Amino acid sequence: DQPGISGTIPSDWSQLNLLEDIRIGNNSLTGTIPAAWASLSRLKVLYMWGNELTGEIPDTYKALTILKKFDVGNNQLTGSVPAWLGNLNKLTLLLLCQNRFSGRLPDKLKALSALENLEMYMNQLTGTLPAWLGELKKLNILYFHNNKLTGRLPDSLQGLKVLEQMDFSYNQLSGTIPASLGSLHNLKWLHLGVNNFSGPLADSFKAMT
Repeated sequence: DQPGISGTIPSDWSQLNLLEDIRIGNNSLTGTIPAAWASLSRLKVLYMWGNELTGEIPDTYKALTILKKFDVGNNQLTGSVPAWLGNLNKLTLLLLCQNRFSGRLPDKLKALSALENLEMYMNQLTGTLPAWLGELKKLNILYFHNNKLTGRLPDSLQGLKVLEQMDFSYNQLSGTIPASLGSLHNLKWLHLGVNNFSGPLADSFKAMT
């Protein structure tokens, strides 16, 4: 059983307008994410990991423009990944993993140039991996395992020079593994298993040992 607080999240916390950091993870909270919290204009950190929250992320949250860390992982959230998240361009951490999000990744997320940690694993995401992922130059962690992604790994991923962990396992990706990934010399963790990749592994990967 989950420890800690149960019940729904109180909307009237929206009146605590000096709040900068809210962490209510690893509880048994139910119901939806309160749309009224969008008025917390000073909010920089919002952690809701590991509850039983349902519904979609309120589109009112597009107003949280100074938010740096947003974690709603390990809940029961649904709908598509909101395109307006691309407006939150101060985000360094975005965790939407272990939910029920579906559909394609919106192109507007390419504006999140400050992102260091992007985790969307264990959802129902479909479509191909967009080339703009390679433009998120500050990424250290990139997790998309256990989705329904198809197509090839984009060559643009070679632009992620500070990336340390990459996981695209348990998808339906195909084609050859790009030789350009062998140039990511900071990689410590590369998981590509349980896909439909084919062909030989490029010699460039020898430089990663």
